[in-house]
Amino acid sequence: MDLNEIKKNYERFTDDHLILIATKEIESLREDVVPILETELKKRNICIEEGKAKITKKRSTPKAEPPLEEDLPMEDIVSLKNSFEIPNIQVSGKKYYLSTSLLFIISIVCSIALTFSFKSFFGGGTKLILLTIIVSVLLKIIFGKIGLGKLADIYPNKFILLKYPNSNFGILRVLVLFGVLLGLLPKIEVNNKSLKKFYKKDELTNKGFYIEFSNSFNGKVNTQRVFLELLSENDKMQIIKILNIITAKNTSA
Repeated sequence: MDLNEIKKNYERFTDDHLILIATKEIESLREDVVPILETELKKRNICIEEGKAKITKKRSTPKAEPPLEEDLPMEDIVSLKNSFEIPNIQVSGKKYYLSTSLLFIISIVCSIALTFSFKSFFGGGTKLILLTIIVSVLLKIIFGKIGLGKLADIYPNKFILLKYPNSNFGILRVLVLFGVLLGLLPKIEVNNKSLKKFYKKDELTNKGFYIEFSNSFNGKVNTQRVFLELLSENDKMQIIKILNIITAKNTSA
């Protein structure tokens, strides 16, 4: 999210929301966002002293309260949360996994395979359906707990992404899902300083995300299609934003 969008969001926040950010979340803000917050607090005559807030004087005319965060469009809420989370990710790193819905689909498929393999033992009908549902939920919890289905690693100085599988079409997409779940897909590790370009193609035959990076040994620029399609929308937006930030830094350097 750029500074103008952040400024507009701050203008819509209530006094209490701004005070919460200034007293509890100030350390997580980007350096260029802090002056925007300070300006909005001064405009509303709110003074922050030693982690506490007070209103130095009341407004002379009543003013309608700006909409709460819950009233903002979902896209704006996601962008706002990302604007606070991304700086922390760049410092401490983050691991990204299959979206919850896809993980549940895989657990259902595995559950069906297991329960029908032992159909003669468990019986059929309603009992088998209930057992399949229970096993699906348990498998989803287990898969999530042990961290299966990792799609990306973001570190302060490098990132690791999955290479786009050549077989990601038709019925083979199910095999790709299981390949991701079991960590069988090939990965690519790139140092942040080596990233030259990150972009998306919209052509029908090669639609997807691509990175261009320089080889650390010979300096040759390589192009690689990366696999971000199975991420949740929020996680995908985070990785796209982070890679764009890295690209912008390398371009301006």
